[in-house]
Amino acid sequence: MMFDRPNLFCDAPAPRERACPMSCVDTVTHIEPEYEPLTDLVANAQYEAQGAPANVAADYMREALIDHAKSMGGIARRWVVQAQMSVTDYYLHAPEHERVYRVLRVWIDGMAASHPAPGVPTTFIGGDGAQGEYRFNPPDQLVVQQWREPLVCPANRLEVEGSVLPSEDACLFDRQFMVEHARAIRYLCLSKLFRIPGRRWTNLVLSAKYEQLHRSEVGQANETKWINGGGAGQRSVLGNRRL
Repeated sequence: MMFDRPNLFCDAPAPRERACPMSCVDTVTHIEPEYEPLTDLVANAQYEAQGAPANVAADYMREALIDHAKSMGGIARRWVVQAQMSVTDYYLHAPEHERVYRVLRVWIDGMAASHPAPGVPTTFIGGDGAQGEYRFNPPDQLVVQQWREPLVCPANRLEVEGSVLPSEDACLFDRQFMVEHARAIRYLCLSKLFRIPGRRWTNLVLSAKYEQLHRSEVGQANETKWINGGGAGQRSVLGNRRL
C-alpha cells in the first residue's frame, strides 16, 4: 500500500555525539535524542480502525502526537548556547523535523531566571553579580543583555530549558516521548479516526470513548509531571548561533 508521504517511515538515524565549541568555557558534548518513525503506532491504529488506509492512519497519528505533545507543554529539551563577547542575539537549534515551542527558564553563569511570556524581558543576576535581562522571541531567537549592553566574557555557558514540537510534515519523532506516551497518543489518534464522517470505520461512540481515555491519560501524566517537579529539558541538544 502506498503512502501520501513516501518518507514517513524513513529509517531513523542512530544517536550522534556533537561537540559545542565555547569561546568562554570548555568544550561541551551532548548526545542527541533518538528518533524513529510512527510504524508501530500506525499499525496499531489500523488494527483498531479496520479499513483505515495506512496513509490516513499515519496522518492522524502524526496530528495526534503533535496535539498530545502540546497538551504536555511540548517535548522537553535543554540547550547549551555559545556565549560570545558583544553578541546579544542567539538562536536555539532544533532538528529539521522539530520546531522550538517554549522557553521555560535560562541559566546564565549558573543562575536561573524563569521566563513569563514570549517577547517579555526577564531580569537575571549572573554568577559574577552583574544584572541584566533576556527575552525569547519565537520561533527561535534568544536575546541576552546586561543592562541593555551585550553579554560580555568571561561568562559561563548559557543553558536554556524549554520544549519542542514535531513539525507538521515530520517523519521522525522523539523515541522516548513516543514510548512514554504511546497509549495516550494512540487514544487520541483513534478518537480522531473514528470521528471522520462517512467512512467504513466511522464510530462516534468509540470516538467519544477514546477521547475520554486520552483526557484521563493527560491528567495522570500532568499529575506525575507536577509530582516530579514539572522539570523539562532532561535531554540536551546544541545551541546554534547565527551572526
